[in-house]
Amino acid sequence: MAVDTLPSNISAKDRNLGCWLACPSWSVGSRPQNFVLNGGDQDAWHDTASSQWANYAVGDIVFATTANTTDSAGVTTTLATNDTLVSAVSSKFNDMVGLVENAMDYRARYDTTPATRYAHGSPADSNKMATWYIPNDGMKGYTYQSFTGRYAGQVIPSIRWNCSAVIGNRVFYGNVDTEDENQQTVRERSRVYYTPVYKPDEIDPRHFKDFGKNDGDEIIGLQSLDGRLYVLKERNIYIYNVSAGNEMNWYTERHHRGVGCSHKHLAVPTRYGVVCADERQVSLVTPQEVIELTLPIRASWQALTLDGPSMAYAPKKNELIVLPDADSNDVNFWIYNFDYRSWSQMTLDKNIQKTNLVMGSDMNGLYAENTGKRVKKMNDSGADNTETATIKTKQFDFGAPDIKKRFGRIYITYKTDDEAADALTVTCYLDGSGSAAKTFSSEFPAKAALTNVGNFINLVGKTLELKFACAGQDFVLDDVIVEYTMMGHTP
Repeated sequence: MAVDTLPSNISAKDRNLGCWLACPSWSVGSRPQNFVLNGGDQDAWHDTASSQWANYAVGDIVFATTANTTDSAGVTTTLATNDTLVSAVSSKFNDMVGLVENAMDYRARYDTTPATRYAHGSPADSNKMATWYIPNDGMKGYTYQSFTGRYAGQVIPSIRWNCSAVIGNRVFYGNVDTEDENQQTVRERSRVYYTPVYKPDEIDPRHFKDFGKNDGDEIIGLQSLDGRLYVLKERNIYIYNVSAGNEMNWYTERHHRGVGCSHKHLAVPTRYGVVCADERQVSLVTPQEVIELTLPIRASWQALTLDGPSMAYAPKKNELIVLPDADSNDVNFWIYNFDYRSWSQMTLDKNIQKTNLVMGSDMNGLYAENTGKRVKKMNDSGADNTETATIKTKQFDFGAPDIKKRFGRIYITYKTDDEAADALTVTCYLDGSGSAAKTFSSEFPAKAALTNVGNFINLVGKTLELKFACAGQDFVLDDVIVEYTMMGHTP
């Protein structure tokens, strides 16, 4: 039975400390139950009539109820009422027990005249602990608003996003879908939302930044590097410096026009800057400049079909791995080595769908293929490669693109191996022509060590482009020297 109004002999306790108590263990020991108290106060309970307290021990949990009941179900119900007093025995005599703190009920009230109440008790359980009531001193340590920064009834609109990046324990979401006041979906193609520090799932609609809202472009990907957010659009790249802790000090550090990213997985941070790609080129983007990495293979790159493309950076080899087509039946991996500034090709899992590339724990490229349902690591197998290595240079105009030159001798320092079949093949192209002007197929034989070999070119043209091909297992191209003379301006 709950007491709704305070009896005249019950007062509110003047301090509210809370009280940790062990839980009773009713199955242990034998304690008298349901005997009537005939005196005492908030600090002690008396039983001078029958001296039942003699059977209790210090540390026992004791209750004083207003209901007279002996069956277990009735005791359980009675102990749960709001006016039941509880405490623990701190000292005892034959007809009296002293109490720990004060005997209080569920409402933090105590009874100065507990006579006529019925006493129950039990030894304390050594494995359990409970609070008789939760202390409330009027101070709210945490509220929903103080913890989240918004009141409980505030509705935060959800968003859907195309890409994201993490910088300084904040999350940046780009190219988002939101809802307006009419619950209509609004696509913010040039908007980036950012979250508070350490709260990646709390998106405040007031915390956003628009990048080129009127440029007719949309955000394709976001990348983070050195405290900067790289906002990659199809034809524009914005570099947003967020290294300062306060949002008021963030600023757009650079805007690169005419270069961009066509797929969100065709972008990756490297030690040199962020690399991204589109159908035109692969670009290394820094706050200072944009460098085209595909300049030596521009025609080959622009002839590729980008179908589910992706790229990854392998720091262990300092290589950029590009997968233009996820299920190509031809050469499907293009690899750029930053140390040698050269491109190579690799064919793996032809006609098999592959996931986007990521960097593995050993700093090599990883991807999953669909047929075997396996994750594969791109790493050197140690086996000899029987493929023919091909190196093609850019067009050299020797500082005078409009003047014809007579190309005399060419000197090449190279190494193949000791097999005669692995001679170096050299092909010369003039003035950007796709047809070979001259080919050396046996004039540069196989060499087991680095050797300088020369031969005559005897060609005339404005520009010269060279292609070197070798099937040697240990092919090294060390140096190339071309002798030429100017012939004068063309009429």
